[in-house]
Amino acid sequence: MDSLTLNSMKFIGKLKAGVNKRRTRKSYFCTLCKEDFKDPRLLNCYHSFCRFCLDEYLMVNYEDGNFPCPLCKEMNIAPVNGCRGLPKNEYIKISDSSFPINCDLCEHKIKADSVCKDCNTNLCKSCLISHISMQGSKYHNVISLGKGKEQIRTCSIHTKEELLYYCDTCEKPICHTCNTTEHKTHRSKDIASMATILREQLGTSLKTVTSNTDANDFQNKVAEQKRKIKAYQEDVIAMIDERTKELHRLVNEIRGEFVRKVVNENEENIKQLENNMNTLNTNVAAIEELLKLGNIFLQHAYNIDIVVHTPKLQKQLKKLQRLDVQISEIKLKHFSPSQTGITDFEIEKIFGTFDKLNKRPKHIQSISRLSELRCSYSDEDRRTKSIRSHRSFDASSSSRCRKAFWCSEGTVTGLTLLRDGSVCVCLGGEGILETFTTTGLRIGHKKFHHPIDDLVAARNGSLYISSNSEKRIFKLVKENKEIFAETRSCVRGLAIDFDENLIAGMTEKGSFFDRHQVGHVTEISKTHKVKRVVNDNKIRYPARIAIGKNRRIVVSDWIQLSVFICNGDILIGTYPGIVDSEQEFIPRGVCCFENGDIVVVDISTNCLHWLSPEGRLRRVVPLDNQEAWSVTADQNNTVWIGTNNGYVFPVELLS
Repeated sequence: MDSLTLNSMKFIGKLKAGVNKRRTRKSYFCTLCKEDFKDPRLLNCYHSFCRFCLDEYLMVNYEDGNFPCPLCKEMNIAPVNGCRGLPKNEYIKISDSSFPINCDLCEHKIKADSVCKDCNTNLCKSCLISHISMQGSKYHNVISLGKGKEQIRTCSIHTKEELLYYCDTCEKPICHTCNTTEHKTHRSKDIASMATILREQLGTSLKTVTSNTDANDFQNKVAEQKRKIKAYQEDVIAMIDERTKELHRLVNEIRGEFVRKVVNENEENIKQLENNMNTLNTNVAAIEELLKLGNIFLQHAYNIDIVVHTPKLQKQLKKLQRLDVQISEIKLKHFSPSQTGITDFEIEKIFGTFDKLNKRPKHIQSISRLSELRCSYSDEDRRTKSIRSHRSFDASSSSRCRKAFWCSEGTVTGLTLLRDGSVCVCLGGEGILETFTTTGLRIGHKKFHHPIDDLVAARNGSLYISSNSEKRIFKLVKENKEIFAETRSCVRGLAIDFDENLIAGMTEKGSFFDRHQVGHVTEISKTHKVKRVVNDNKIRYPARIAIGKNRRIVVSDWIQLSVFICNGDILIGTYPGIVDSEQEFIPRGVCCFENGDIVVVDISTNCLHWLSPEGRLRRVVPLDNQEAWSVTADQNNTVWIGTNNGYVFPVELLS
């Protein structure tokens, strides 16, 4: 970590720590460090800050030669020599008798008596003599820091003449020579008369500006809105939890969708209110700061400064007064639990509804789709009988299951093996990635703020994660998440080919219940070059991808309910399940061994279908009572199964 980053972090920490720090005396102080000013510098918007605070602030907020004011966000040009080049606010020092003003040139920091406006430097008596004796600075504008003595400013054109008049036409101070030559036809006043007029205007402006008229009322309204939102959120979540207890295990997936919807929507409302509150607080602070400076100007400013700065200061006051902060209208959706009975087709209605809930949750869609696919069986007994008859294969010579371990509540939508032998598990609906040893010891956890779908590991240890809802592919390197690719299509299954290119299954829609859509398989190189590698019209929904023998791409299609083996755009094999089976083939996860053999999960019979590289059935492997969903393979003819209820277990497939 470089020094710039460290300084920025320290500065941000200092700001946070200073917000709640109580001050021992009332004064005009720096709003960045919350302390009395140290070497105060004035910005174009007339807000002042310590020079050191501004230096630190610039490290974080400098961009293209400009930086915003910390209070009003008006852009300022950053001087070449940093904040040292900004003008000093001498009136803060003059107004505060306890504020020490030391010479900027002396090593021993002797008290300063004068200030050179051209050099922006405080000078003691000794340094003043040296300063005015030098050829380059003998005509600089040097003024006394003592109170009561009127400041003398000289003309920029006639450098030896004092500015004695104010040109109304040009709106600037002028000297006697300018008044009798270039400006002789213009309307003008003497500086003292103009200063008197502007002092009266500034005094009136300061009295009419009120910085906290509606602040307390606004704060109370925001607090009340937040209380209502919190109470509403707690009530809705309580109702959702109560309904969850009455439903079948599958409804727990829906519960997550509803709770996330409530929390996310209310977080957005609260965030909007807090943003409004922050805007108001910033505006209040900006106005108060200008009021303080204006009062100091009114009491202590020289005539020339009144003339020069009052119009700008008045303009700034009017600008801040015009800022309008409104409380955003909060629209809460009402949750209405249903009282109907529990069926596969009525789960959404049983659970409850939100106002304007137009999109069916994806988990409800999955349940409904399975019900449609099983519609040929009129009751549960017939389905059970069919599954049992299909499970009559002799598994004694086909596989050997080892002990399963539990990850978390939810469906294991994808899993992959890492270089160190551990297994990384994707709990897609919950947006969770977890890493386990082969014995089930959890060694890693990563939470996403959105659902995820599938994952794959590269040889260098990087993880790629697809998010169907976000239409993005994320790259995870040592817990650092970045967006690898953004897509127009919905991205589902992922695989890595032998050249470390990412292979992704793309679909037109997130749901696979619209059978009138066409999908494709896309290759994304390490340099982010994108091309379609499979574009066969037979492929409708490439939800899971695997790389097989001779770079073949194996696709588990959740609409066509088939496994496709492709060599580029050439379809060389199709596996639609066992032809004579009474039970329909519903593929999910798919993987390949090094010899090209294919293993696919069939969730209708809860079996593994072991296929040849060309897609011919070798063997069906029952998985007893485990509800398999996803699958991956290692180099030892062992497949790792992720289940619909959060379990992971290995299965050794025997020759």
